[in-house]
Amino acid sequence: MDDITHKLSTAFRSKRLLFRAVDSGDPSDLALITSALFDPVSQGLTDLVRFQPIPQSTGMKMMAHAAETALLVVFICLAPDESQLDAPATNPGARFKEAGAKATPIGSLGKGYGKEAVDWALDWAFDYAGLNRVELGVASYNSRAVGLYEELGFMCEGRRRETVFVAGRWYDEVEFVMLEREWKVLRGRD
Repeated sequence: MDDITHKLSTAFRSKRLLFRAVDSGDPSDLALITSALFDPVSQGLTDLVRFQPIPQSTGMKMMAHAAETALLVVFICLAPDESQLDAPATNPGARFKEAGAKATPIGSLGKGYGKEAVDWALDWAFDYAGLNRVELGVASYNSRAVGLYEELGFMCEGRRRETVFVAGRWYDEVEFVMLEREWKVLRGRD
């Protein structure tokens, strides 16, 4: 029982990060979503459709659609130091709620947060969502992401040649997959 209690109490945390729900009714959450959706670099590295400015109404519709259809929509945040929390350690729910309120959404590159977040998402997908496969696509020009997915153990399942047009050039969409059995081997659970 203690093992499952521990797993549940830490299910939305990794070593340095906290994963909290997006509250579409919270103005500060909406401001963060808007800034991410309308940042040209973020858009160019994550969105494989035509690169163009997104009207705010379209961005909000995209967020609403994601909230309704995605298995998981979270903010990836830097977790506050445990010593900064007032909630007693005996109440993990209250501690997580307070930590979520004090958490700072990340926005930095090159600090390993992306790797930690994708690693956590894989654990969540296979441990809690009951998925057999996690798949994703990335534009071939995003070499950092391609390298990260390969490092984490994703297998390249294919390339859709010259499907992404950015800055006057065509790029491939690289399709990556990880199966639950592959994840178990990586985690030493086989």
